[in-house]
Amino acid sequence: MGYGVSSLKLMIELKRRGLLDNRASVMELGSQDIINLSDDRFLRRFLNEFDAEGIDSAIEEFFKAQREEKYAGAGWAYRHIGFKEYACIDADGRHSALVFDLARDLRRDYNFNRQYDLVTNHGTTEHVFDVAAAFRNIHNLCKKGGLMIHGLPFQGYINHCFYNFMPNFYRDLCAANDYELVGCFINFSPAPGLLYEVPPKYIGLLTFTDALLFYVFKKRDDGDFKAPYQDNYKETSRLAKESGGDKNAVGSIARAYEQKGDWKVAKLVFISIALSVWANTLKYINFLVAIAKALIKCAK
Repeated sequence: MGYGVSSLKLMIELKRRGLLDNRASVMELGSQDIINLSDDRFLRRFLNEFDAEGIDSAIEEFFKAQREEKYAGAGWAYRHIGFKEYACIDADGRHSALVFDLARDLRRDYNFNRQYDLVTNHGTTEHVFDVAAAFRNIHNLCKKGGLMIHGLPFQGYINHCFYNFMPNFYRDLCAANDYELVGCFINFSPAPGLLYEVPPKYIGLLTFTDALLFYVFKKRDDGDFKAPYQDNYKETSRLAKESGGDKNAVGSIARAYEQKGDWKVAKLVFISIALSVWANTLKYINFLVAIAKALIKCAK
């Protein structure tokens, strides 16, 4: 699991919007590494955005970790941009991770009741079979007023994980728990450094290649976690009606978000198609090369 450039760009965007101000603690799901960075230009830009001190020594520390450990941990970034407390959870125990099973209730089974200003889920819950337990833990780990970042597979990623997460998963999760939807972003994996903000209703136009969706929520209150009922079927579900869920909550959240501005969706569609053609062309070339090698081997 790792932070690519797109994940760090998302942090820059949240900083510019003032959403990371006065936040001192972070909990990550996964012992995250920073990946696919080989020179210091982007790192300098990243640290400058946060007015970090000692940038030269911070970059030296980063590349030393790369040389000695293959990757620098994501904790490096948080330490240098002002977070005072960093923790992570992972079964592998790397980066001093707490070895907890995210499919279990952290409060009940581990007596872990800490809460954090920021909780991140960069490519983790798609590997946890009990999704409901994992998202309940995220809810409980986040302070009232805190942020939750999810950066998970949306399409593609064949056999990478148990699940890909659809836009309506986030929409209904947000509505059920009265989260504030801060932003929705997409990254097309053939171009890991690109990150685009897009209204959720247009995501279906971009289904051409492997992609990650990033959703950022703000937790409004500290009530118990509520599992969502899929909004598409609330009208016909007796169970949903008996639970008293607000069928209009999702619509109000979506409308408020979509009023943020005019989006160049056509450009994103073109980019998505172009990247899909590029990625699939490379796959076909690799396939033909493998066939050619096999035929040459058989001929011998």
